[in-house]
Amino acid sequence: MNIKISCIIPLYNAEIYISRCLDSILKQTLANFEVIIIDDGSKDNSTAIVETYMKEDGRIKLISQKNQGVSIARNNGIHDALGEYIFFLDADDDITADAFELAYKKAKADNADMLVFNYSKVYKNKYSLKKKKLKENKIYSSVKEKKAVLGSGVTPWSKIYRKDFLLQNNIFFHPDIYYEDIPFFWKNVILAGRISFLNKSIYNYYQNSHSIMNSRLTQKKIDDIIKSMMLVRSYLFENNAYYNYKRMYEIKVIKTFIEFFSYSKSLKTFNTMAATLNFINIGDYKKSLSLFKYLKYKCFLSGNYWLYRLLFGLL
Repeated sequence: MNIKISCIIPLYNAEIYISRCLDSILKQTLANFEVIIIDDGSKDNSTAIVETYMKEDGRIKLISQKNQGVSIARNNGIHDALGEYIFFLDADDDITADAFELAYKKAKADNADMLVFNYSKVYKNKYSLKKKKLKENKIYSSVKEKKAVLGSGVTPWSKIYRKDFLLQNNIFFHPDIYYEDIPFFWKNVILAGRISFLNKSIYNYYQNSHSIMNSRLTQKKIDDIIKSMMLVRSYLFENNAYYNYKRMYEIKVIKTFIEFFSYSKSLKTFNTMAATLNFINIGDYKKSLSLFKYLKYKCFLSGNYWLYRLLFGLL
């Protein structure tokens, strides 16, 4: 069977959600797919549940590894995938019945290295459509066009990727860090020859209080957001693309660091982030930013902790 979609699901202690996830997969209107579930050392009943589904459907595979994190789980899935396109799905989410069919047909018709699609955020059984500002009848390939894609959100599960494109360009998730999706996303966009868009919500993202984004901000998370954004900078230079995306990247990294600092308010965090961004000359953007943003960014980059907190309401 010619496998069109390889669906990769990292699994860790998801016994509450995994049945819902797999039930949505078994309803797919596209038949030529495989499901690769990478158990990352679960200690609950997750794998036993998966094994019951495997007996029902031979397209479901289970790979076990010691606990190494979601990045290595996804990377192992990419290496083992036999499908033409990779679809990432989190174990606590689900997809619409036509997700694989619609995504594959659109990506194939557009000869896309990466396809972006809409998703719905689900909270307390209420669905909220997250619509991306892209055009369905457009192929995104130039630097200017790719900047629109870079503004569409980094989540790996709101796209599908041509497997050969990932392998040929050595695009994998960086291990052992939070926010691993940021450098993965940027590298995909930078190197993709053709990116297309499906203007339909085919993925349901369930918010829960235990997710990384909703959990307590730790020192490792602060260190990792810095590392993640600096990896993006490295990728841009490695691919001779830094000056093409310079403004977009530099403004994005300032905004990201300010957002994290606003939760931390730590002097150590402020000093580290300001020092890390010493390569940015905010004067380059004086004319393109509002006066408020320009002064806020300039103050942050100056490294004056108390002045920044005084002027921007963090005391």
